[in-house]
Amino acid sequence: MENVLESIGVTKNYAGKAAVDNVSLKLETGLVYAMLGPNGSGKTTWMKMVAGLVKPGKGENLYKGKAIGKESKKEIAYMSTEPYFYSWMTVADVGRYYQDFFEDFDMEKYTKLIADMELRMEDKANKLSSGMAAKLKIAATLARAAKLYLLDEPLNGIDII
Repeated sequence: MENVLESIGVTKNYAGKAAVDNVSLKLETGLVYAMLGPNGSGKTTWMKMVAGLVKPGKGENLYKGKAIGKESKKEIAYMSTEPYFYSWMTVADVGRYYQDFFEDFDMEKYTKLIADMELRMEDKANKLSSGMAAKLKIAATLARAAKLYLLDEPLNGIDII
């Protein structure tokens, strides 16, 4: 199989403390990976580097053999743990917002995911329960036709039942 992503000796420090320390790994196309570790072990920082939101202090991340940059960002969808919708947004506004930002966003797929997750387009995003807000983030992220999805704590707040 082909490597879709490779981290080579990636390190990131914040205030002199290593958030990510010399990480090297390869992810192959067509597989699902889970990154496990305790809080503060660098999972989120690594994902933000791969998404192109944070630059490594040392080492490099390669997407399809090339440095992370403008072109790779078009194919990598990152869903953060933190809420990131504006307070005025409804569920429908979130879809339009994503459609404006991402060429690969599929509004039809988003609408279906929203219905499947029992959300309503008229609901205010900032009034949703933590579980429903998590479902909204998942729907918005998965409605992209990305080649690589990075989901940071995707089930956080969602009741398994």
